[in-house]
Amino acid sequence: MPVGPDELGPWFRGRKRLFVARGKQRAEYAVAKLSPTERAERVLGPSGKLRAPTLLFGDTIVVGFEPTLYAELFG
Repeated sequence: MPVGPDELGPWFRGRKRLFVARGKQRAEYAVAKLSPTERAERVLGPSGKLRAPTLLFGDTIVVGFEPTLYAELFG
């Protein structure tokens, strides 16, 4: 089910780190330092919906795919 900007709150609740991968680029953010608008800008795609894949684990949310990042996070 697509997730839009108004439905992002629960996805970030209890999360501390956000990793965003786009192509070969990736970035890490402290969730607490991002406003809801900044969070949405980083995780929503051109359709205005949450980009895929999106993974939640522990205090971390990972949006997008980049093989090296996945290897570092998941071994």
